[in-house]
Amino acid sequence: MTAEPANDGPVIVYSRNQHSGASVMICVATGKRCYVTHGDAERFMAHLILHGRSGRVPCRAYPCDRCGGWHLTSRPQRYR
Repeated sequence: MTAEPANDGPVIVYSRNQHSGASVMICVATGKRCYVTHGDAERFMAHLILHGRSGRVPCRAYPCDRCGGWHLTSRPQRYR
């Protein structure tokens, strides 16, 4: 595992996905998978939807004010 600072905020940890061997970024502040851009998060969400992931499926991406990246959530957007 390696780590580097992101936006003068918490460290993002890079680890290997045990199934694909791909590098995965984890936000240390939240413990969630982190995506560099909104588009990256949206593409991974589409991949999860298309490949029939069981359980909760994310419905949107949102910016993380702690690491500067993007996370996925299965909670719908609330409008006030």
